[in-house]
Amino acid sequence: MPTFPTRPPNSVQVVLWDGDGRVLLQKREDFRLWSLPGGGIESGETPEDAAVREVREETGLAITVERCVGFYWRPDLPGGGALIQVYLGRVVGKVGESGWESVAVDWFPLDKLPRSVPGWTRTVLTDAVVGGAPVRRIQRLPLWKAWLVRLLYALRSLRNRLMRRG
Repeated sequence: MPTFPTRPPNSVQVVLWDGDGRVLLQKREDFRLWSLPGGGIESGETPEDAAVREVREETGLAITVERCVGFYWRPDLPGGGALIQVYLGRVVGKVGESGWESVAVDWFPLDKLPRSVPGWTRTVLTDAVVGGAPVRRIQRLPLWKAWLVRLLYALRSLRNRLMRRG
């Protein structure tokens, strides 16, 4: 079993609740999965700043970061794995429209999440509800899924280069 990395996180995600206890999810343009808004941390950027920027880019919402939910190590993802720092945030306004990375953005009750929400996202949501000290979890994929994800990431990267995107 892989050990938890000691390096800084390379991406972030944000859990946002509305006044009715619903969570904000985005339907990703690339894989058509519903997931938490988030993405990579740019050079010189703090994880908190990346969280604010990614939510703004993907949903058009302005947020503040309230607390760290945890660190999630996904070693089977391309590029040596992803160490994701997840935050709980609060919406403070709308600053624009959702970006090209999201084909839909919507609020969902926890007991009515779309079927395409990955299991690891459901784990993050449970951790956010429970609260407490930040957790540290290793989230593995079955071998066949890891290879499929690597193939999909490679195809997405090629498509984005051809379309001159991010």
